[in-house]
Amino acid sequence: MQALCRMVGLSKSSIYARLDPGSPYYDETFPKGFKIGNSGRCRARGWYEADVVRWVNAQAGKEVMA
Repeated sequence: MQALCRMVGLSKSSIYARLDPGSPYYDETFPKGFKIGNSGRCRARGWYEADVVRWVNAQAGKEVMA
């Protein structure tokens, strides 16, 4: 999560707000991430770096053609 925060320039709470459809800050384009581990108690999440970079570039108006 710390690496994601540095990459996108947002706090942890701001990231979760962008992922929450009930939030006024919801951003349907923000990378969704994935669960890490298979335990029901595990709350760890990960994000694909390529998805995050693509989102950052789009925010800067520099969408990279894949």
